[in-house]
Amino acid sequence: MNEATGQPYDNMIAGLLIDRLKLSEYWAAKTRMNENSIQGLICPQCGRARAWAYKDKPHSINCNRLNQCGARTKTLTLFPDVIPNVETSHPPTRQDPLQPATFYLKLRGLVKSLKGMDYEYWPDIRKTGSGGVMFPVIRPDGTRIYNGRIFNPPEGAGKTHNRGEARPALFGSIRASLMILLSKPLLPKALLMPIL
Repeated sequence: MNEATGQPYDNMIAGLLIDRLKLSEYWAAKTRMNENSIQGLICPQCGRARAWAYKDKPHSINCNRLNQCGARTKTLTLFPDVIPNVETSHPPTRQDPLQPATFYLKLRGLVKSLKGMDYEYWPDIRKTGSGGVMFPVIRPDGTRIYNGRIFNPPEGAGKTHNRGEARPALFGSIRASLMILLSKPLLPKALLMPIL
């Protein structure tokens, strides 16, 4: 819940995105909102006024021209300024050191998923000046690696961050991974034998 407005975070972001859509080149003269969706938006990819978005969660503009375009464009990519600087608006505190990460995840619509989720807030990742939310992943050998998202990466820095050894396969090599998978009755061995 947003303490300032009393609105749930996803409703607050939805309202901001709809306001931005209305003022943008993607809102056509014939664009209409009904109970569940926004119809007649201009597709950012093909330029036709045949796209739509969900009204309660307008996180993407979806082109209805599935055979010709079918693009799905994230509105947060089109309007990145809608997301506030979470480290400024919700800095970490002694009582809640995860506050920036929690707020960021709520802004992304992960309110229900936060219960029981293991995540951490890391400040100034890769000396970019921006912190991020990091998710620990326990490998089969017990080592811990981290995968995460930088809140406000500078231009060209990339928005993802990983720490720890990331191999292409979970069990050391592709061959070892296939051997472990073959020991489980998921797929007939005859189908995978040519790969080995």
